[in-house]
Amino acid sequence: MSALGYENGLYDKIGGWLILPAFLHPVIGMIVNIKEAVDDFSVHAEKLTSEVQIFLMVNAILCLIMAAAWGCSLYFASTLNRIFPSFYAWLNAINVVVGGLILLFIVQKFGAAPTPEDYADFSKNVLAAIIWIPYILVSKRVKATFYGIPMPARPINSHVGYLARTPEYIEQKEQRKMELSNLSMLQRFGMVVYWFFCVVAALCVGIGVFAAANTNQAAPFFLSIICAFIAWLIGRAVKFIILGK
Repeated sequence: MSALGYENGLYDKIGGWLILPAFLHPVIGMIVNIKEAVDDFSVHAEKLTSEVQIFLMVNAILCLIMAAAWGCSLYFASTLNRIFPSFYAWLNAINVVVGGLILLFIVQKFGAAPTPEDYADFSKNVLAAIIWIPYILVSKRVKATFYGIPMPARPINSHVGYLARTPEYIEQKEQRKMELSNLSMLQRFGMVVYWFFCVVAALCVGIGVFAAANTNQAAPFFLSIICAFIAWLIGRAVKFIILGK
């Protein structure tokens, strides 16, 4: 392998944008969950009911489990284990679902409105899932790093100018340009519709967070999550129908 860990379209180490989901996100996830677990375990207020104390204990245990899961994700990434991409994607999805269920349980069981900080934390998890799950599933670098699927040919030293690039790279680049130029107007429209609904989904989440923070009610937030998912699903369906992928 070269000094940059790239040869024959494959990587032997984590690099580029992949550093964020592979290393940074798991480390942050471990720190946040351990801190929350410590905070929950340290609560010993006599005024708290037994139900609240049990809830805090269960939540602390869940946080420790999630911290351990993020640690496993970090280990899989550092060892280039091919299980990492799917494990990371599922971990993000579980993180969002568990966080949403906890907020819903607080509202339904204890009748307490989640704080703006709770909504902010949940929104961060949703945003991370929206960004990194698609990336980890479709990224060519991820496939070249974990699955042994070569990336399109390119110069080993990425800072070298265009004239130093291999003929294979130039040929593949021209081929990709031709494929894009051969898209029909309907296919281009399908891509525009897909990205439009992705933007709508993101706006739904943002509006839901704002509404929930101002009304101190969970209903607007969860409704916005449902609307965001429906919007994304519509866009994805249109893209699949028109482009076939």
